[in-house]
Amino acid sequence: MPVHENPTDFRLLARRSTRASLGVLLLTVVHHVYGAWLYATPWRLHVVGIAAVAGALILGASSLAVSHRGVALAVFTLLTAAIPVGWIGAFEGLYSHVFKDLLFLAGTRPQVMGRLFPASVYSLPDDLLFELTGVLQVPLAVWVVREHWLLLREGLRARSFTPGWESGR
Repeated sequence: MPVHENPTDFRLLARRSTRASLGVLLLTVVHHVYGAWLYATPWRLHVVGIAAVAGALILGASSLAVSHRGVALAVFTLLTAAIPVGWIGAFEGLYSHVFKDLLFLAGTRPQVMGRLFPASVYSLPDDLLFELTGVLQVPLAVWVVREHWLLLREGLRARSFTPGWESGR
């Protein structure tokens, strides 16, 4: 039975990847706005602008990837990997919250915590909602990886199809 490209599948997968990416950005905005209010650190609000620009770029790249694939899909993938997964999931969520919280709960010496998490940028865990929204960025980033991986797999599967040839799948 020949494998035919189903553009609806690709569109659906692109939409799911985009939705997951925007979900990470939205959670990050909520987290930083709350942190700015909680700790009287208005500099945290810069993330709102970054997230808005990143969201617009991801939406645009996703749209182009659906209609043009190729380079547009590569740009969509790079944006997705760099922002919701790399910057937010790995750095902001995993390092700045999961790692910090685990070290704090393990009773790591204040000097070590101060070197790894300088007080000028980080707050030691003292608010459950702030830490929870920070930690939740990790599973949301994993959701992005899953959804985007399915999109890439569909893109590669569809690209390898040659009309008239049978697939062994």
